[in-house]
This record gives sequence, structure tokens and C-alpha cells, in this order.
Amino acid sequence: MAAAKTVDTEGQFKTIMQQLQQCKFVPVYFLMGGEAFYIDKLSNYIEGHVLTESERSFNQTIIYGRDTDCKQIVNMCKRYPMMADYQVIIVKEAQNLKDTDSLIPYFENPLKSTILVMCWKSDKVDKRTKFYKVLKDQQVFESSPVPDYKLHTWISSYLHGRRLDIAPRNAELLASHLGSDLTKIENEVDKILINKPDAKEITAEDIEKYVGISKEFNVFELQSAIGQRNFAKALKIVNNMGEGSGKNSIIPTISLLYGYFAKLYILQHLPDKGNNKAIADALGINYYTADDYKNAARNYAKVKIEKVMAALLNFDLRAKGVGDMGTPDKELYKEMLAQIMG
Repeated sequence: MAAAKTVDTEGQFKTIMQQLQQCKFVPVYFLMGGEAFYIDKLSNYIEGHVLTESERSFNQTIIYGRDTDCKQIVNMCKRYPMMADYQVIIVKEAQNLKDTDSLIPYFENPLKSTILVMCWKSDKVDKRTKFYKVLKDQQVFESSPVPDYKLHTWISSYLHGRRLDIAPRNAELLASHLGSDLTKIENEVDKILINKPDAKEITAEDIEKYVGISKEFNVFELQSAIGQRNFAKALKIVNNMGEGSGKNSIIPTISLLYGYFAKLYILQHLPDKGNNKAIADALGINYYTADDYKNAARNYAKVKIEKVMAALLNFDLRAKGVGDMGTPDKELYKEMLAQIMG
């Protein structure tokens, strides 16, 4: 069986953006995928740059898939622009459209003076259908979510693109707390830059002050303390993280710790536990953290890891209200830590 083709989302994005900036337009842009960040970037650029402000009044239409139908879209696309070279039609949430086969005749012969942008925020497009295949002569962009294990790399690359440096550990810190919502990550970076417009680097102090993630009491440090079997440090961290409420919700912490122990379990079964590159590849981690995982694997035997993972699944259910009458996060943190390190 052939391996699944890897989608180079960022490479596609840069190519299309460069073409847009050079005013090299195509009649149809089909922007699809589960990662909204790049779809929004491209559609927003088209919305703000193809037409002048005066041209937009008569020649730019923004509609939503839930509020229209494909026949209406075709009728709009067949209109000619007024006192402009193009008309722009942007269909947001296009995945909600019905009877999409009605678009096929237009896709086969689109009007060159119309720029149709389909923002299809879903990867549920059957690529075997005529609807998809007829788009081959247009611009199809596939926006795939960034895997969790590559998120820190994405953050570093994104910041470098904005001429900002960040230490790998701090990129990991942002990734572990902000998750895979790239728009949220961008917003938090913007928040830092509003307060430090001349910044050249995103530091741990910046992250703590402007994003609200403690550089000392966070899941990244908790994971490290657990891996080292440093109970005193881990207890201090969970006591702090358990204070307050939603800011340090225990549910994502449990998820991240489960992923951590799952990696340790894989490491325990590797034939060569001394090869850092092989470990990094197998676990999907940074090469520089391989030694930390090797040290943690020495502290947790296979049987213990299995028990920890089972306990974490139970705590996940309890945190979500299953079989638990509302134990505060702080107490759940302590119970969880005792079972992990006991």
C-alpha cells in the first residue's frame, strides 16, 4: 500500500500568497482543510487587497454557506464587475453548502473576471468525486492541522518569519499551554508585541507576564519533575496549578501527561534505547529532549507506566464529572500525583 501523501500546507500557503501579492489571480480558490488559520490568512488577504476600497462597494460580496445555495453563488459569479477588473465573491463556511454538484459546470468554465473564494473549513471532501476533480485547473489549497509533536517547531518557524527568536524550551511551553489553535497562538504573540513592540525575542518572562503562563509552575515543569521522580518539586507545582480555576484546568494537563507516558511506553519497547535520533524519530520529539525521556524511562518500568496511564484515564473521567461529585482541581492534582509517583 502506498504511503499517504504528506501535505505541505505552509509551502502551499507561501506560494499562493506570493502569487496574490504579485496580482497573479485565478478564477477559483478552493481553500479546504481542518486548520482555519491559513484559510483565513488567504481569504483575508484577497478580501483586503484585490480591489480598491472604492471598487469593493459594487464588486465584493461576502456570503456564508449556511445562508445561501450553490445556484445563487453561480448566478453571482456570472455577473460582470462594475468599473473594476474583477469582482470578488468570498464564501465563508462553504462546507455547509448543499447540492455542491451545482457548482461543477461553473468550475469547468469560470468567468475570468470573477474571483471566487471557497472557504471550506473541513477535510471532509471526497477527492474521488467530480466536484473535487474538476477543480484541478483552479487553485486548491489544503490546510492541514499541525500535529501536536510539531507544534513547537511551527511556533519557532512562525516567530522567525516575524523576525523573532524563541528558545526551544519556551516554544514547548507555549505549545503545551495554548494547544494547536494557531490563531490563538498568533493572538498571544500579538499581545506580547503590543506591550513590547521592539522585542527581538520571546522570553519566558514575556510568556509569564503577557500570556499568563508561569515559567515555574506549568505542565512542562510538572512533566519534568515527574520524569525525574522529584516529588517535592512536583507537589509544589500542582499546588500552584490547582489554585484558582479555569486558567490551569486539569483536563488538558491530564491529556498532556497521558501523552508523555505513552511516549515513555514506546521508548521502553525500542530495540535501541541509546540512540537519541532513533528515539526522537520514534516519539516525535525534539532531539534535544531525548536524554530527558531516557532518564524518565529509567525511573518508570513498563508495568508502572501501564498503571499510570490507566490512572490518568480514570482521572480524565473524574475531571469531566463522571463518577465524581465535584472534587476541586487542586485535590485531583494531588491524588493524581500520588498515584503517578507512588
